[in-house]
Amino acid sequence: MSSNTTTAANTNNNNNSDLPNVPAACLFAVLFFLVTMVHTYQLFRTRTWWLLPFLIGGYLEWIGFINRALTAYPNTFTSQTPDILNVLFILIAPVWFAASIYIVFGRIIILVDGHHLSFVRQKWLTVIFVCSDILCFLIQAGGAVILTSNSAKTNQNTVNTAKTVIDIGLVAQIVAFGIFIVTAISFHWRLTRRPTGPSMSAEVPWRKHLYTVYLTSSLIMVRCIFRLVEYVTGTKGYIWQHEAFSYVFDSSLMLFVMVIFAVNHPSEIRAIITGQGKVVQGLRMKSHASSVNSTTYELQPEAGENPEYR
Repeated sequence: MSSNTTTAANTNNNNNSDLPNVPAACLFAVLFFLVTMVHTYQLFRTRTWWLLPFLIGGYLEWIGFINRALTAYPNTFTSQTPDILNVLFILIAPVWFAASIYIVFGRIIILVDGHHLSFVRQKWLTVIFVCSDILCFLIQAGGAVILTSNSAKTNQNTVNTAKTVIDIGLVAQIVAFGIFIVTAISFHWRLTRRPTGPSMSAEVPWRKHLYTVYLTSSLIMVRCIFRLVEYVTGTKGYIWQHEAFSYVFDSSLMLFVMVIFAVNHPSEIRAIITGQGKVVQGLRMKSHASSVNSTTYELQPEAGENPEYR
């Protein structure tokens, strides 16, 4: 079974088949821990503070998988803490990844001086999508809490209610992400038709960062669709009953998202915009000495924008 719902499954059949695969859970706990430590190092060395939500998502993943492994020993713990953290943290971690992806896209718009090419103003774009992300987070977290409640152990109606709430949160996230991807593609298309000075400069590698946004957004979208199908088909469904699916279509994809951002780190965007700071190259750092305000071209801030927020 999919062990992100171990508690609910144990409601119906408390036997060894309900228990998660401990080696797999430990493996992903270690992998997420390692990549999260890399992101921690990168964040503090480069001071790219707007990637903090992404880092939080990484911590939620590896802590969630530790607790997934602990749920294999139900007689060891008197509280439901491992069950709750297993379900809650792994379910909501991608919401935090998405928040940083929205922010990165907003910085790309600043990077290429493309405020006029986005049909949503850059400063509002980030606010709108991050707020939608917070709403999805609250809905999914609420569903996860209901799913791990004492009532869910004995009442199938409570389990069904939890699933419905989580479904609503996942649908909302899919819709928000779909609108975001359309927004990004629209901006990209307009930029190629009406290129700005920064976008034509070889000093500004905006394309690789935008493609990173596309790739990571697609992985999160696939994961959300998978989770929605899992919850819709229910506890008796084939996906729910086979834990391997969650590792293939959730855990592995989210691990790839973290690795992709570690390799192609957005600190380069911040360094180019501000003209200073460290840029990540794996675990190596390099200083960046020129900015989009250099003599190559001039970047005009949007009205009312605080340059320090970049």
